[in-house]
Amino acid sequence: AEPDGGGSAAPAPVGHHRAAPVCYLVGRFPEENQARAAVALFRGPRVTTEFSMREQQSAHYWVHTPVQASRADALHLIRDLNAKGLRDVAVVQTGDWKNSVSLGYYSNQASADTRVSQVKQLGLDAAADTQQESVMTYWVRYQAPGDSIGTADGVWQGLAAAHPKLTREGVSCR
Repeated sequence: AEPDGGGSAAPAPVGHHRAAPVCYLVGRFPEENQARAAVALFRGPRVTTEFSMREQQSAHYWVHTPVQASRADALHLIRDLNAKGLRDVAVVQTGDWKNSVSLGYYSNQASADTRVSQVKQLGLDAAADTQQESVMTYWVRYQAPGDSIGTADGVWQGLAAAHPKLTREGVSCR
């Protein structure tokens, strides 16, 4: 058999192969409307998306002085703290801690403990209390065939540039 000299038609594929899907979870969006906008950006002819919400517990650490006898005493304490170089302090106006001095909110225990030590080294009393808070977060899950993930990656890069705190992690496809 002689080779076909002038045909330009490619041989028909024996089997049609599609690349395995690739799945990612993108979040945590602080606002629902941001996540829903991302769903719309990812959506395409071969990309499926899913929106979800999660309630997460978040701990914060509040550093404060004991309650003072009066507002005047709390203001006097603030003047003392300012004179010793401590700024960003305020009198608590209402509630169980009225007339104490707030010395800051911290996202981790080590930072709060450092602030308590700093105040105690000045000869003043301070404590750190843990405060639990429920926070709603929003996520987008997307799935794209491996051979068309480029478009979704472009969307991800745009989102990451606009929202630097977002993360993307590979997840198993369902």
